[in-house]
Amino acid sequence: MKGFLIPLNTFKYSVLIHKAFVLLWIMRLRIFLFLMTMPAYLSAGTILRDGQWRGLLSLNDTTMLPFTFMVANDTLVLSNNTEKITVTEIETLGDSVFIKMPFFDSEFRMEKTDFGAKGVFINHGRKSNAVIPATFEFGITYRFSDKPEKPVENITGRWQIHFDGEEPQTSMGIADLKQAGARITGTILTPTGDHRFLDGELNGDRLWLSAFDGSHVFLHTAVIRGDSMLQGEFFSGTHWHDTWTGWKNDSATLPDPESLSFFKPSFNKLEFRFSDENGNWISFPDIKFNNKVVIIQLMGSWCPNCLDETRFLTSINAQYHDRGVEIVALDYERISDTMEIRKNMIRFKKQLGINYPVLYAGNSDRSAREKSLPMLSAIVALPTTIILDKKGTVREIYTGFSGPATGAEYEAYTDRFRGFLDRLLTE
Repeated sequence: MKGFLIPLNTFKYSVLIHKAFVLLWIMRLRIFLFLMTMPAYLSAGTILRDGQWRGLLSLNDTTMLPFTFMVANDTLVLSNNTEKITVTEIETLGDSVFIKMPFFDSEFRMEKTDFGAKGVFINHGRKSNAVIPATFEFGITYRFSDKPEKPVENITGRWQIHFDGEEPQTSMGIADLKQAGARITGTILTPTGDHRFLDGELNGDRLWLSAFDGSHVFLHTAVIRGDSMLQGEFFSGTHWHDTWTGWKNDSATLPDPESLSFFKPSFNKLEFRFSDENGNWISFPDIKFNNKVVIIQLMGSWCPNCLDETRFLTSINAQYHDRGVEIVALDYERISDTMEIRKNMIRFKKQLGINYPVLYAGNSDRSAREKSLPMLSAIVALPTTIILDKKGTVREIYTGFSGPATGAEYEAYTDRFRGFLDRLLTE
């Protein structure tokens, strides 16, 4: 039986076809390898064009949180009122762009569309409700609306706020608002910290305020009832929704931040032993703290109010360390992966230039953090700041922090803080 013979010409053509397929396969492989390494070669500007953008985070089927940002020279700058957040970790792969937020363990993963980009915002520091649908719109300069209706009132001033879903000791707040035409800026102070740099508008009788900083995803809406009442809603990402009522009150106050946490009668001293990001253990009390004024900062690398306080305490350490002040931060994280926790601590210290020890103290869950320091009656919020005198006696436990967004409140607190340290150093 004769074998199956291929005519010579047919064989030559088959060889050529085979070579063509091989060359095509090599070309595809090279393209694939190029795409895999494209972040090193391709400018983010191929998707994020230079200019003004608006971002939208979808909190539910009917509620969107807007924020604005500018792109120039592969750098993105977020704006919340006077706050500017510069973002430089931007990588592009084909029609996708990946934006790593500074300070916090969060990012955008977006793909190109006809109008800009769409995708998701991911907060890796959250155990649940970590992913929020996101949209970027190019050329949109406004935050909420292009042409808002004429405001029915001027709401500049202080408003006492009551949050319906909070515990009694943390249910009161203060809205400190400024109005210029239809634009509204300001913040809301609470016993656990402020809502940072809120930006928005008063559209007719409807108030809209938002803030996005890579961790906070805050949206406030309210309706004006007459000239002295606000009926509002508060959204924090997709994990929290509350209603609130506000009334005009130039003398609005908050609970005493020094009354929310105190030493239990059965304890007479502060004690702990935790390790830093390199596994080095630090204990309190310890000889290194003898005859020193000591500040213990309870914080989280995921917490924007803690970021504000950390910036302040870093400046305090530079000013007071040589005079006999020691600062130690106890970090409470939302996640449990030890490698990710270490990465968060390293990133937070590096980006903020922290010049004092940061120790991992455990999970940020309230019950867990209170077990870590059982001598305290409660740790209502992060940050909480403990100040001890030279004898190791606790002189103050302060819950929350009024950051730069609060203006006069921040100046008053930081002045009082420095004055208190000066007094303790002379004792």
